Amino acid sequence: MFKKLLVIWLGLIIGLTGTVSVSQAGEVNVYSYRKPKLIDPMFAEFTKETGIKVNSVYAKKGMLEKLQSEGRNSPADLVFTVDIGRLSDIHMQVLHNQSIASDLLGISPTSTWSQRATGLV
Repeated sequence: MFKKLLVIWLGLIIGLTGTVSVSQAGEVNVYSYRKPKLIDPMFAEFTKETGIKVNSVYAKKGMLEKLQSEGRNSPADLVFTVDIGRLSDIHMQVLHNQSIASDLLGISPTSTWSQRATGLV
């Protein structure tokens, strides 16, 4: 059930972001701090269910610097972090100055929001 929820979650993220590269190439690029053995099964299931190939890059550290050096040319469509601290660092150092789609700006006046999901058992 956990894998199924993660596959659904990944699908929603990709769908809601409207990433052009995903729809055109049938691929999504994921940068992750997570260990490959923890999320590769989820990516395999996602590919099986959607036909969208997941290209993943894993790093224990240095992801922030990688994203900064790539800037707007980063191939990353999605970044998985292991804690809120790393997510905050990426937001402040990389994403804060990026342009945000106008339809997303109205969601939060401060542009600080996240999607939260609660599973019911």
